[in-house]
Amino acid sequence: MDSSVVLIFFYILLVMLVIGLGYIFYLWKEKDIEIREDYYGLNFNVFNTIKNEEYSKENIKAILKIIKNSIIYVEENHKFDINLRKENIALKISKDEISKLNLKSKIDDESVRIIIRIGCAFMLSDKK
Repeated sequence: MDSSVVLIFFYILLVMLVIGLGYIFYLWKEKDIEIREDYYGLNFNVFNTIKNEEYSKENIKAILKIIKNSIIYVEENHKFDINLRKENIALKISKDEISKLNLKSKIDDESVRIIIRIGCAFMLSDKK
């Protein structure tokens, strides 16, 4: 292959990369999401059902804290249940507590389940 063809190919790849990154930043700005506020993509992907006026750092933190506390409660009090049953209990507790926040938006069950699964995956195991 001629070296000029390879050079042109790399220039095209570089231009496509710059355009792609620019488009990603454009989408973030369009949604008014700051990168440092997006908890590993959770806000953008999981909490997409929350309306813009309720979409605040405080609400997201409160929801995550509620889910964390429900996971801890279930793991301490239902240690020997199967995982699906523990997940359903944590989901019910989380949904009840989230409803007390009086949000107008409805957070779907699948979003809460995803966060419960992520939280359980990051919990430290008693087995060593």
